[in-house]
This record gives sequence, C-alpha cells and structure tokens, in this order.
Amino acid sequence: MRNLLWPLSALLLLSVGCSDNEMTGGFASGARAKKRALSEGVSAKSTEDANGEGAVLGTQESFLTSGSAGKVDVVWYVDQSGSMNGETANVQRNFATFMNEVSTLADTRVALVAASSGSNSISIVPVENKAVQVNQRVSSRDALTIAINTFVRVGGTLPFGVNPYNGSLSSLASFFRADVPAVVVVVTDDDANGVTSANFEELAKSTLGKIPKLFAFRATNDSAFKSEPGCQVARQGVSYEVLANNTGGEVFDICEPDWSNNFEKLKQGIAKAAQNSFPLKKIPSKLTEVKVNGAVLAPSAYSISGNLVSVKPEALPVSGEVKIDVTYQ
Repeated sequence: MRNLLWPLSALLLLSVGCSDNEMTGGFASGARAKKRALSEGVSAKSTEDANGEGAVLGTQESFLTSGSAGKVDVVWYVDQSGSMNGETANVQRNFATFMNEVSTLADTRVALVAASSGSNSISIVPVENKAVQVNQRVSSRDALTIAINTFVRVGGTLPFGVNPYNGSLSSLASFFRADVPAVVVVVTDDDANGVTSANFEELAKSTLGKIPKLFAFRATNDSAFKSEPGCQVARQGVSYEVLANNTGGEVFDICEPDWSNNFEKLKQGIAKAAQNSFPLKKIPSKLTEVKVNGAVLAPSAYSISGNLVSVKPEALPVSGEVKIDVTYQ
C-alpha cells in the first residue's frame, strides 16, 4: 500500500508546484491571453464564460464626440485635363460656398490638390489649420495615385508600384488628424488607372493609417445629361463607384449642369462622417460590441467598412458629449 501511495502523492505535489506557464486551458489560459494583449499595448476587454473562466473578447477603442458636431478632414482631387473645362469651372464656382457651409456642420479641415495656374486652374484661399492647397496638376486617370502620394509622410516610402509625384504632396500627410475620419472627393470624367478600387483601400490603410470615405463627381454612361454642351465621358468611373460603395460614400453625375443639389448631398455626407464615423487603429475581422454612453447597441445600429465604424445617427444622442466604445477582433 505504501508503495502505491507514494507515486500518487508525488503526482499531486508536482501538480501543485506547476506554474501558470506550465498549465494549459482553463483559467491560466485566459489569464495569459489577457496578459499578452495588455503587454502588446492593446486594451483587452474580457468577460467570464459559463465556467467562470476568463475569455478575451478583443481589442477595445474609445472615442469622444458630440451628437451635434464632430471632426472630419476632407481632401479634393480635381482632374484638370483638357476635357474638364466646364467641370473645373463648376468646382471653382461652388468651392468657397462649400467650405463656408461645411465648416458650420463640423470641425472640418479642407485641402485641395490641383494646379492653381494654367488651363483649368482652381484655387482656394488658405486658412491656417483649416484650408490648404497643394499645387499639383491632376491628370484624367491618376487621382487615386496622387492621393496615395499625399498620404505618405515626409521621408516616408511609397508602396511598391505607386508612381511618385511632386515631393511636396507628402506635406499634406500632416494635415490629416490621426483620430479623425477622412473623406476623399474626386472630380473626373475618366476612370482610375494604376491605383484603383482593387488596391486603394489597402494602400490607404498602409500609408494614411485609415480608409477614407470616397465621394466622386464621375462620368457615367447612363447620364441623363449626355446631350448637354461640354459633357464628355472618357470612361465610366467604375473604380470610384466601387470605392464609394465600399466606404460608405456616394457618387454624382459629373454631367449634371447644376451641381448645387449634389454639393448639398456631399455636405450632408461629410457631416454624417464627422458625427458618426470612427477610424479604428487596424482593420478588424469582426466587431464584438459597440456601446454608446455605456449602452450596448444592436448590430443593426452600426456597420463597418475597412477600419471605419459607422453608427447610425438615430443611435446617437442629439446633444452633449458622447462616448463610443468599440470592441473588435
């Protein structure tokens, strides 16, 4: 009997002496997972499963905003090729009013990437920390490629295969605020080439750190205004249509003579991005939980596009400071 008890008691002593690092599963496994997430500088949200054991739900990021206002950075890229005479004039005619009105809807920064002299030139009045222009001519098919150039900070390296442009474009990268949604507006009667809908989102994430919402005044073969003087469709802006759909933006018919209604839609889209869109630090595989002022939202009250979480406006208070907690994996 004594010989039989000795191995059993030794086994019990060995089990008690095991460290957490030597145990597998159960509480120790959950504890190590939480410790690992915290050591990597990530806020880990956890709960207890049916057995009372720790289970990591994912990374949590928090945002503070207001139900009546928000922040957003907007950059325009305007095609200045020879076929764009009427369209660039339309942009110039509406731009000042657009900037004044959109600034009342949110804490907005607006940048214009376009040549300020020569054919089809466009210019804006600079306002410190609010409005800036980068003097770069945009050709018919390279708006998205130039956009990637503007996303790269001074001294940074362009992704493989992206054509380099004027080095001063990189000065615009500091224009974008790290914790603020970004909006890209493209005006062109052609489709993108090189950087297209197939790779823009990933390139934007790797250079800018987030995926902007895209709005575009683009050419469409289905335009009801094709017979209007000056209307030209070089190629349908398919890339812009795909990106607008993927990022929660919108496209407009570039041939429409009166842009006032579409400018109003654009302003409201930008205001919506400012009020209810929140860029995560990485693209999640899934959202675990979204809270507004501590209340868990139903999945139907929010959506995800790339790294941009959008909460439906009706799920936000109409006034006062609002805290958004997003947990994701």
